[in-house]
Parts: sequence; C-alpha cells; structure tokens
Amino acid sequence: TQKDAKRLSKKDNITFICNPKETRGYEIKYIKKISIKENELIVDYTIENLGKKAINTTEYCHNFILINDKLVGNDYLLRFSYPVEMDNKPEILDINNNEIMFNQEVRDVFYCRLKNFSKERGQYFELIHKASGVGVRESSDFNIERVAIWGMEHVISPEVFVNVNINPGESQSWKRTYKFFN
Repeated sequence: TQKDAKRLSKKDNITFICNPKETRGYEIKYIKKISIKENELIVDYTIENLGKKAINTTEYCHNFILINDKLVGNDYLLRFSYPVEMDNKPEILDINNNEIMFNQEVRDVFYCRLKNFSKERGQYFELIHKASGVGVRESSDFNIERVAIWGMEHVISPEVFVNVNINPGESQSWKRTYKFFN
C-alpha cells in the first residue's frame, strides 16, 4: 500500500516516486526516471532504505520485446557481449559463442538461465530481427548478478538481474539504457 506517490513530467523524461507504507521494519523510497534521448530510452533507478532493516534482494526488468509485430522464430538473433552458456537449454535455441539463434518458430513458453557469464559493468544484450535489421540493445551500469531468458511466440524477455543491498539510511542507484537501431 502506498503512503505517497508522485509523478513528475518534463519535456524529455518522467519520474515516478513511490513511498510504500512501512511493513515489518522495511520502508523504501523508490525513484524511477524514464528519459528519451534520440534513439535511446534510459531508465534510472534509485532505492532509498528508510526502514530499520537492511534490504537484500535482486531486481530485474522483464523486457517483453517484440520487433515490428514479427513472431519469435528463425528471424530473431539474441547477442550478448560475452560468450553464452546455459543451464537446461531449450531445444528451440542454438548457441554460437555469444549469439543465440532460434532454430524454429516458438510455440510454447521457454525459460533458461545463462551461466559463467561476465558480471562486470557495461555488459549488454542485443535483440535483432534479422530480416528487417531492426534491433534493441540493453546496456547496464551495474555488476550483473544473474541473466535469464523467458519467451513465447509473441515476445522475448532477456532478464538482467542486479543485486540490491541497502543498509538503513543508505541508497542504491543503477541504470539501464535501451538503444534502438536499424
């Protein structure tokens, strides 16, 4: 439940500020600023720990992506800035170094996690619709905790997790940048 929520709009960005009610010693101020700059969508996150307990969790964005209404299949390529290894690789996926290709049309929900990936700042993924050359790159300014991929016939969701560890009275900020290209 919210005790307070605000929305601040400017020409090229909007900021959401949420203050949920204190629960069992946990209380935060969550600030999310979404900006547009040329062909980029930039999302800045800040969590301030206003409670009495430390916050230790992870955060990720679902990134439900579909390019030009084209269903997920052979025309899609998912590229990472590091070599890809997977636990429980779905049969519909093929891996070549840092690229994941779809070897058929996606008919069912799939999920997998990457392993042995680079956790350093500045890593990225690109999702490209090969036939049109249109794509999106998500880069992050944080150390990556985990990477998962979820999808179905009409959406691919690369999920990049960040560790959130905030002591009372402290805050943590991170950013995701989405660059669109063709």
